[in-house]
Amino acid sequence: GLYKSREIEGAVIRGNLVTSGFGHNFPDLIYVVADTNSTAYYVKDVLIEDNTLQGGYNIRLEGDAAGGGTGNVIRGNVSTGSGAIRVSTAANAATTDNPGFTVQP
Repeated sequence: GLYKSREIEGAVIRGNLVTSGFGHNFPDLIYVVADTNSTAYYVKDVLIEDNTLQGGYNIRLEGDAAGGGTGNVIRGNVSTGSGAIRVSTAANAATTDNPGFTVQP
């Protein structure tokens, strides 16, 4: 994932098989968050697609309302458990065709 980053633009996370992580204490295994803990930034043209997450893990995409988000897409991902796609409103991401996931704010 991308964490403690400033602006995130043009990132592509595609075609991964994610089978385990740090347990359900850290459930967001695909993690793209534009935030340095002191300031949040924008996410733009991020593509998360065709990944398989086993065991009910989550996908997370977050940007800041001030920087916003445009062109972000989460599609074609599969959860073999009961995973969630967690997207901040400011990230403004289109989420389509992600079987096994529920979309949450």
